[in-house]
Amino acid sequence: MDTDGRLTSWNAGAERLYGWRSDEMVGRDVVALHPPEDLSPESLAEARRLAGSHEPVSRKGWGLRKDGGRFQAETTLSALRDEQGRLHGFSLLARDLEARSDPPAQG
Repeated sequence: MDTDGRLTSWNAGAERLYGWRSDEMVGRDVVALHPPEDLSPESLAEARRLAGSHEPVSRKGWGLRKDGGRFQAETTLSALRDEQGRLHGFSLLARDLEARSDPPAQG
């Protein structure tokens, strides 16, 4: 995702986990992947601030699938930096805790 929380890429693992195609998700705010009561734009902004200045930020909560289904998710947000160390975005790794055999999804 970019530094504002918009998804800039979406892979096959994310598609399997969340049910959304790449063309449906790229450009959307990552908040769309969580129920509103579980992750607010403000809490995501704080997670981006922490991940951008420190170590990756992990959390457990609910993930939201395209069909409205929810799943227990563990997500890790990590800063992506260029060769000069400038922040240019984030990697989001998501795991379905209810199906531990699922490969991680990145978006």
